[in-house]
Amino acid sequence: MGFVRGSMYAGKDEDRHTVTSLDGYNSYIVIVDRATRYTWVFLSKTKTPKIDTITTFLKIHGASLLQQKYIRTDEGGELWRSHHFHKAMHYTGYI
Repeated sequence: MGFVRGSMYAGKDEDRHTVTSLDGYNSYIVIVDRATRYTWVFLSKTKTPKIDTITTFLKIHGASLLQQKYIRTDEGGELWRSHHFHKAMHYTGYI
């Protein structure tokens, strides 16, 4: 989750967080379907994991009960270290 920082733009929001997009966002979640390579991008103004966004997405677009269901993250960011994320993935039936 994050934006590539450009040398020309690095503003601060009212809470003194670095904002690296012109729209005021400083992080994102990218979800890629392994089978179809279809990609969804969710922008965020904070780097806190958006567990509700991910669980809602999985309820709508997730795999059926008959398939093996896997989630893969970058293993270094806010999602990988989040206990709430691991709990939510277990609840939705993903490994």
